[in-house]
Amino acid sequence: MNQGVISTRYARALLKYVGEISDGDILCRQVMTLAKGLDDLLQLRALIESPAGVDDEEKVSLLRTSLGGEMHPSLEKFIRLVLENGRAKLFRQIFHSFTGMYFRSKGILRAKLVSTVPSENLEKALTAMVKEKTGCEVLIESSVDPELIGGFIFTVDDVRFDASVAGQLDTLRRQFIQKNKRII
Repeated sequence: MNQGVISTRYARALLKYVGEISDGDILCRQVMTLAKGLDDLLQLRALIESPAGVDDEEKVSLLRTSLGGEMHPSLEKFIRLVLENGRAKLFRQIFHSFTGMYFRSKGILRAKLVSTVPSENLEKALTAMVKEKTGCEVLIESSVDPELIGGFIFTVDDVRFDASVAGQLDTLRRQFIQKNKRII
């Protein structure tokens, strides 16, 4: 069976369960923290995904430690269920699918802004524009990348708006190559 389908089913089950409890926001924040930890820390990911060497109890302990020692009881039950079913390799996919589903169910769009310098005004303007167009709240994750030379890259769901100088230079380079191929 397709891993994407499996991870989506687990994420949907967790979302359904979260809808039944009152502290879903806490659980979602913990899932986001775990997803980021598994994305950023390759050694942690290797330990969690390893079928041998580290038993399930140690994996739960590692994940709890990555949350600062406190894990929502429902999340711990869910993690144990995933481990019992031998699906530890899908944790990252499950967690990312869950957070996307959770935010959509709450009417919140997640966005990512990459700019050359931090700009609160740009964040506010983009948030207002997206909110006006969609009617949804916007949660922006900002980062700085000086390699953009100038401008910004703004991504909402699967839509990417590249207003960076580096992106425009790359577009010009590709157009120049295409036109030169036609000449020859």
